[in-house]
Amino acid sequence: MKSHSSRAALLVAALAAFAASPALSKTLSKSSLPQVMQVARPPDGEWFGVYVLGQKAGYSFTDVRWGTFQGRQAIVEVATSVLKVTVGGTEATRSISEERYFEPKDGGRLLGFKVEHKGDGGNEVLLGTCSDKGIDLVRKRPGRPDEKRVMPPTAETVENADAPRLVARSGKRFDGIVVDAEDTVEDKKTWTELVGPGVFQAAGVSIPVIRTRTFDEKDKLPAETVLGPDGRVLEVRFGEAMVAKAEPKAVAQKLDKVDLFGLTRVVLAGPVERTVLEPPSEIRWLVTGLAKDARKESYRQSFAELSGGEVRMTIQSRLPKARAQRPVASGSDSELREALKATMSVESDAPSIVETAKKIAGDEKDAWAVARRVNLFVYSTVEKTYGASADRATDVLSQRKGDCTEHSLLMTALLRAAGIPARRVDGLVYMEASDGIPALYWHEWVEAYVGEWVAMDPTLGQPVADPTHIALGGEGRSETAGLIGQLHFRVEKSSQ
Repeated sequence: MKSHSSRAALLVAALAAFAASPALSKTLSKSSLPQVMQVARPPDGEWFGVYVLGQKAGYSFTDVRWGTFQGRQAIVEVATSVLKVTVGGTEATRSISEERYFEPKDGGRLLGFKVEHKGDGGNEVLLGTCSDKGIDLVRKRPGRPDEKRVMPPTAETVENADAPRLVARSGKRFDGIVVDAEDTVEDKKTWTELVGPGVFQAAGVSIPVIRTRTFDEKDKLPAETVLGPDGRVLEVRFGEAMVAKAEPKAVAQKLDKVDLFGLTRVVLAGPVERTVLEPPSEIRWLVTGLAKDARKESYRQSFAELSGGEVRMTIQSRLPKARAQRPVASGSDSELREALKATMSVESDAPSIVETAKKIAGDEKDAWAVARRVNLFVYSTVEKTYGASADRATDVLSQRKGDCTEHSLLMTALLRAAGIPARRVDGLVYMEASDGIPALYWHEWVEAYVGEWVAMDPTLGQPVADPTHIALGGEGRSETAGLIGQLHFRVEKSSQ
């Protein structure tokens, strides 16, 4: 759950509209400014309290201002988010700050960026310098030598810094490009469209507003921005569960004590039979609150529409029948190629990951046999604990502790290094916590392609994930955040 919430908090910071310093506008006429600096907004940035199911779990700050980059004038987009929650009885705080620098003109290209992580997940700074040839990337971590990479060039422009306000002003849809500075450092498509005028209730007063909606091709969780008549952002909403509300700084930074597990779990009427934990097995779940675009049809789960808005979700767990030799050929299969890529977090090309994968695999060529070895290695060597998060596979390998996201991150990197396509899966899993209440908790596990896809759980030590693993998203994306608080499950039938 940790990764979904922290990413959604960053999205609040990145997709909320931004504020600009008026310093340069005193010397230039309004019409000579870039469009992104002409829209009405507060002069000193904007603060937001970030709420999850009504409890304030974090805050964010956003701004667009004049500045410099490498000695030349630039427009600077600033986004900072802080999340502070209790996870498994352990308090965790994560801070992510980002600055993006653009040419100071309409269509001005991205010149560079700085992303800084602190607290839960590890401390690091990413510095990017952009040109037509690519992005020169430097990664700085305490006590380690700098890492340098050259990534593909980006087509991101300054209009992406405040798409909601530009769309509200023009009434026209904006199709943008944003470089993912968190992981793949590759461009992704976004688009912002006008929802229309409306009324917003604040302190018992009705305020006329304009609403826009921003979409992201990767996260698929739209952000609805509500803009007041003076250009202020009143709130940014991610589904029904998460909302960023405009607040004064002192109010925004005053947080609730949020038990993330207890707050977001899906309580069941009774326990699940333990006999279904061993494959082959099947559970038929009856679900409400699961929209059609959130139903992940796959090799192991299917859906049937019932009356009254209820859905039957059938999940099967079985041993794989097809077997492949590693390295598993990807050829023209884009899905497999994507599941073999090294990224900033899934560092399958890092020397320590490659060497460890070689030791685990040995001379074994059967992909399924190696996948089981990797699953057992991660399960048996990574301590199960909260508050020891790491966002990079090499850090997990070094510290050997963490929760489900660390287990899945390391296993995915080791599998890819061993030539086995792998990807992380986000969703729900059945557990009984210390209070004895049977419930589904947010969880992450791994899918490996061993001739066919198979779900595996290195945190619970399951070579084949049991049918209480309910897949709802992937790769730590925030799309599942929109489902928090919306789902209701009950078991119709389980069998082995």
